Amino acid sequence: MNDANNDLIARLRNGTKLPALQALLNEAADKIAEQGKQIKSERKYLIVCNEHRSWPTGALLFWGHRTADSESRSFGGYTTQLDKCERYTREEVEAWRKGAVEHYPFFDEIKPNSLQEFRAHEEVVCTLDELRSFGFKVWTVVCRE
Repeated sequence: MNDANNDLIARLRNGTKLPALQALLNEAADKIAEQGKQIKSERKYLIVCNEHRSWPTGALLFWGHRTADSESRSFGGYTTQLDKCERYTREEVEAWRKGAVEHYPFFDEIKPNSLQEFRAHEEVVCTLDELRSFGFKVWTVVCRE
């Protein structure tokens, strides 16, 4: 993302005291920020963490925060937000996990037949299509803290 976009985002986020207008400005700033993080289609792999509980209960917990193609991949932190989590290429995960194949298996390596088998692994590397084929659904959640 360039300096002009960063400046625009900062001005939008601090632009007004009117709540409704500020909400629209924040939404615009988020969209500009996301445009700076468009990623290659090869980056289709997610890392699902089954080791920790998520909120809301039953939601999947994903690794990392979304980075641009030119940035180093994020292998730390968790989020339940699919649009905010990191996406990896298969090659990036294979290079990163090295000898820890059993601890960080790909979905197609474990071929789970049940949710219990899927959850038995602390982490699973998979695509969104693999999750959908296994019965997971993508929802948008609105809640209060």
